[in-house]
Amino acid sequence: MTSYPFDTWPRAALHPPEMPRSRWVGVGRAVGALGALAAAAPLTAGLTGAALAGAFGEVRREAADGPTVLISSSHMTKGLVLARALRAVGCRVIAADIAPYHLGGVRFSRAVSAYHRLPDPRGDLDRYVAALLDIVEREQVAVFVPVNQPPFAQYDAEARAALIERGCRVFHIDPALCRVLDDKHRFAEAARRAGLSVPDTRLFEAPADVLAFDFPPGARYLLKPVVYDPVDRRAVSHTLPMADREAFRAFVGGLTISPERPWVLQRFVEGREYCAHVTIAKGRPSAFVCTESSPHQLNYAPVRHPKIFAWVMAFVATLEVEDALICFDFIEDADGEVYAIECNPRPHSAITAFHRDLEALGRATLDGVPQGAPPLEPAPDVEPTYWLACELERLARVRSPAQARRWLAHLARGRDAVFAWDDPLPFFALHHLLVPSLLLRQALGDGRWTHIDWCIGKVAAPDPHDP
Repeated sequence: MTSYPFDTWPRAALHPPEMPRSRWVGVGRAVGALGALAAAAPLTAGLTGAALAGAFGEVRREAADGPTVLISSSHMTKGLVLARALRAVGCRVIAADIAPYHLGGVRFSRAVSAYHRLPDPRGDLDRYVAALLDIVEREQVAVFVPVNQPPFAQYDAEARAALIERGCRVFHIDPALCRVLDDKHRFAEAARRAGLSVPDTRLFEAPADVLAFDFPPGARYLLKPVVYDPVDRRAVSHTLPMADREAFRAFVGGLTISPERPWVLQRFVEGREYCAHVTIAKGRPSAFVCTESSPHQLNYAPVRHPKIFAWVMAFVATLEVEDALICFDFIEDADGEVYAIECNPRPHSAITAFHRDLEALGRATLDGVPQGAPPLEPAPDVEPTYWLACELERLARVRSPAQARRWLAHLARGRDAVFAWDDPLPFFALHHLLVPSLLLRQALGDGRWTHIDWCIGKVAAPDPHDP
């Protein structure tokens, strides 16, 4: 069982800062981050240049004699992993993304043959679907793998039928099931009906209803938005109810709870957190990885957890899905009971743990596994993955020599999730093209952002499409 070196760190070292109240605070932080990235550019450029020159091994050049695969939301690391894995088994890989992510590293990867821009489906879903269909026709795409930003799972589900009609295999679920899995309350109800363990989860559409809830004696709850929100982390930093009734009222009253934006109250289970990813191909689970959850979800070391494996296999068996990529969050209590906290109909970044088995992952994704065979899992001794820039941010908050030693040991035994000696340009592009362009965009905009999520290539900020 892996233990991360951050257990005794100050809270500020593990969690993103609050949303700045002043635009200029955010602008100043953006300028500082841009300066730090510029200072690091000579080192990363030298590393990238050495790799491109072939100083550290020959670049593999597999023949693209397999089907053409389209990967969307490709700026995320998990999109890059899937591109590399599918290219390793001979697929011709096409990447596509929306603005402002066109400088994402995957388009510069040796695994990718072509790149296309997509319109934002939040502005016009029909135009988005038409763009996907156009790419499928022009590039002769046989397989569509939507990596999905959190709000996009439903849009790709809506596009699924039209793509299948064109003869394209789609690794995603239908719109009705997507609405269930992407909803914390409906997912909990579905799991409970299947006889699987989930915490008590209640749906609320108004702050007054939360305040009126009759909390069971001794129980603690967490309040979460039903829809994923990368910015508003305030709710999960408090367990409810609060002893101070006025503070409780002020806290709940400050949240955006409404019929259009419902929240769930979920019983807090104290214990160890895990995440899990399952690939379903040709109707059977073909790849699986479970890792401990970590601060900010930016460290992944695979573990074998039979109870979580059994939970996921049992739940997937109820779905009757042909091809899909699905992930889950779990918590294990002191008695060893596991509870699923939520489900997301998209791949998990924990698939970076397959970095030693990319060809096997590509084969398991494309061809599935034989009837009765277990899904592919990462080797138990595989090196943990991290994002170097995130680790350097944590290093800046080291408070003792003991923390520094733990940090160095953690760095030495793992590897960066993006960098590869035979494919170095995505690493350079992430740090010196994509993230700087996003920081500059925020600085020139309203300046309000909380943190850089290196894993998914995003600067967390309020979504302009939100009501």
